[in-house]
Amino acid sequence: MTITRYAVAGFLSGALLGATVVLVVGGNISCTTTTSPEEQNLELLRRFQEAYLKQDLKAFDELLVTNEVTHINGVTSTTTIDSFKAQVKRDFESFGEIQVSSEDLIARGDRVAARGTWRGLNQNGTGEDWEFHSISITRFENGKLAEYWSCNDALREYLKHGYTLTPPAPPVEKK
Repeated sequence: MTITRYAVAGFLSGALLGATVVLVVGGNISCTTTTSPEEQNLELLRRFQEAYLKQDLKAFDELLVTNEVTHINGVTSTTTIDSFKAQVKRDFESFGEIQVSSEDLIARGDRVAARGTWRGLNQNGTGEDWEFHSISITRFENGKLAEYWSCNDALREYLKHGYTLTPPAPPVEKK
């Protein structure tokens, strides 16, 4: 069986990208796997979440750029790999076993959008369950997580557990 070049091009342009494609040309069998950038980024995000949940701190050396930029609830900061690892440790000290579920994952180009739920058990005295929801966008660069935007409702959880907001004092007039 011979598949012509035109037929192969038409076959690959359809919905089978990311699948294993077997070509039979002149009696020789050729097997290749194609993976789109979007599929690669979805896999990187899954690996990142798995490393986080398993507290596999060494994995972050391969998954994060040297200085990741984060935008969480409107606050932008630069996070080094070591400071991210320290944050993971603090998260698990505060919330014990953390669970993350991704309800939606959408990939386009170098970004993956996710809608998810985070759950934990407060280890700092109250022992109460915590849950917050987030929507995030992660940008990947050269196979690593480079930038992260997130909006979440963690403030709702703080208020539910008795934390209060104290408005800042009014500015003092200078005379």
